[in-house]
Parts: sequence; C-alpha cells; structure tokens
Amino acid sequence: MKKIILMLNMLVFSVSANAVEIQKLDTKVARSGLYVQQTEIPTVNILLTFKAGTIFEDGYSHGTANLVANLLTAGTETQSAQQIQQSLEKLASNIAVYSSRDDIKIEVTALADNVEPTLQILQEILTSSVFPDRELKILKSSVLQAIRQQQESPGFLAMYTARKEFYGEDNVKAYVSSLGTEKSIAKITKQDLQRYFKNYITKENMTVSVVSSLDKQIMEVLLDKYLLPMHSGSAKELIKPTPVTQTNWARVEKDLPQTTVLLYTKGVSRVSPEYYTSVVFNYILGGGGFSSRLMEEIREKRGLTYGVRSAYEYDLPYPALFTVTLQTSNKQAYKVENLIRKELDKIGAKGVTQEELQSAKNFLVGSFPIRLRTSDKLLSYLDIMQKFDLPLDYLNTWTEKVGEITLEQVNEYAGTFADDEVSFARVFVGRM
Repeated sequence: MKKIILMLNMLVFSVSANAVEIQKLDTKVARSGLYVQQTEIPTVNILLTFKAGTIFEDGYSHGTANLVANLLTAGTETQSAQQIQQSLEKLASNIAVYSSRDDIKIEVTALADNVEPTLQILQEILTSSVFPDRELKILKSSVLQAIRQQQESPGFLAMYTARKEFYGEDNVKAYVSSLGTEKSIAKITKQDLQRYFKNYITKENMTVSVVSSLDKQIMEVLLDKYLLPMHSGSAKELIKPTPVTQTNWARVEKDLPQTTVLLYTKGVSRVSPEYYTSVVFNYILGGGGFSSRLMEEIREKRGLTYGVRSAYEYDLPYPALFTVTLQTSNKQAYKVENLIRKELDKIGAKGVTQEELQSAKNFLVGSFPIRLRTSDKLLSYLDIMQKFDLPLDYLNTWTEKVGEITLEQVNEYAGTFADDEVSFARVFVGRM
C-alpha cells in the first residue's frame, strides 16, 4: 500500500509549460489558493502551507515548528497515530507534514474517489491533534541525536557558519537549524506545541495549492467543508533579517580527510528583475553540472574535486545566499579557493560566450516542462507563486523569458556580480 501512495505522488501526467492553466481558488477557508486540473490520473493532490517555520518562532524556543510538524499526525483526541496511518493505508492516501526555515507544509495525496474520507482524517488532525507525551519524548530524543549528527556534517557546518556570518549574531532565526539546538529542545514542552499549533496552524495563516482530476468548484466545496473547522488566528508577518555588510573569512577545524570549501555572497530573489538573467548566468558558472565552467576548471582540468556547484537560494522570503561549494583534499583548499575566485574574476571581466549562452538557454528551456510533469513538482510551483505573489502566467512565460535573455544582459550581470572578489566571503570546514 505504501508503494501505491508513493506512486500517486510521482505519477507523470502530460503537460507542457505552455499549457498549464492555473486558476485561483475561491474558498472561505484560505487567504490564497491556486488550482490546476489534470484529468489523466484520477487523483487529488493538496498542499497546505503555513507561515510557521523557524523564522516565525517568535517567543518560542527554536525547534518548536519542527516538533509540531513531526507530531501533528502522532495522535488526535479519538485516534492514535497507528489508527490514523491504518485508515490512510486502507484508502491508499497519504498525509505528510514537514517544516523548514520559513514554513510548515501539509501534503495530501488521495485517489479522487477517496478524497472525502481522506479530508475527514485531515480535518481531525488539524483540529484535535494532542501531541502525546510518549511520542514527544521519543521525538525529542531523536531530534537531539539528529542535531549532534548535524554537528559532524561538514556541509551543514559550512552553510550554518556562512549564514551566521552573513546574517549576523542578532538574526539567530535566519541561521539556526530548523531542528533547533540541544538547549532549545530541552526547554520545549507539550504546552508549547499546543499553543504553537493553535496560533500558527490556522485558516488565516494558510495558502492552498491543488492539482486535481476533480473540477475546481468541487474542490472549493470540499476544502470549505472539511477545513473551515480549523483554528482561527491571524496571518503572520515576517520581520526580514537584514544581512550584515562586512566580509567574513571563517574556519571550522575538524579532523577530516577533506576540506569543505564554501564561498558565498548575497544572492537574488525569485522576484528580482535580474532573476532570469541570474538563472542563465548560474548555469554557465557552476549550476550546469559537467557543462559548467567551475566543473571544467576544477574537476576536469585539474582533478581537485569530485564535484563543484554554484546555487542561488531563490525561494526564501528574505535576503538569501549565492554559494559555491565543493570538497577537496586538505592541502588543496586554498588553491581551490583561488581557482574559484579567478573564475569569478574571469567571468566578470570577460563575460560568457554566445555558445555558452545558447547552450544554457537550450537546456533550461528544454528541461523546464519536465519539472511540471508530476503533481508534487507542480504543487511546489503553485506554492512558490503564492509565496511571492507571482502572476498566473508565471509557468507559461518562464521559458519565454529565459529564451529572451541576451548575451549583453548576462555579461552586464556577470560584471556587476563578480567585479569585486572580496564581496565573496569564505568558509573552510576541515583540517588545514
């Protein structure tokens, strides 16, 4: 049965980027909602998103949001976690809850014929979860172990340090792990989880994304019928962290056979006027796998790393990072950092070629429709569109706007982005 659940979420339906008809949901239950109908597969996929992640934990210990998300399906006033799971399995349905730095998401997958009993279960979870003492104790122990494991992960330590340096000590919510810390987890009580649940998992603090074989009007009726009993509250407003301006050079000493090298600077948002240009630029620099410049220079020509990647954090609702990351032998760490900076200087001073530009655009335009071919991927895009208030034609015009990017635009962006090498701060994690 679990295999059926997974298949429901991953089944491919026929859709091209120019044929996604996105409509607004008209419901009483959500402040915002988007809907796409797909008729090839008789399924319903719903994503509820709450402004309730780590960055919103005002007045609560860090890690509260994660504990709430993990315990939301651990038992209600009338059903145990086992009973909930058994009921879902009989329906071939799934309800998954997870948290991040900026939200808590609940994803529902069901056969169209079983959507009502699935929503009945969801209603009970959203109105009467009890956060059982035994499950809370077990989960806190598991989270503490995960936090300790994070401290042994060079990749985590590099990004944690970069964010801490970038946002500054006073913006702890922007860099602390969504798991919290050992000290913060110890302070969290069952009463804290219940208060957070009633304060954040509310109609007013929720957006809804739907990909369904059922008509929009039917989904609107069902959503109102089963979600209106949810708690009422207020839409949470984010106080965006302001990055500090100084350049940082951080080292985390760990006895490891390799050093993790991370260079970072301020990135761009998905709503930035430079967004589409940055997508093309990043593909050429280090986001395009083996076709990228950094991979060619550092791995292919010199064999100094297994892989190197550059990336923007486009989807955070506050200023985020652009990063270049790799692992290399301890003795080569400074050499690799220098190679990255030289490549940044080169692309900033000389720009990219017409051949690189066309290759990047061909891949990006050609691969984008594939990202929309599963319900869960499409749901995530509907969620992003609501988070950033993007237009309804966003998915239909994405490839067109990438295709319109010119060589002059990319080179102007590259020159501005990479013209000052000291703007790229650095973190090393390893034994140097």
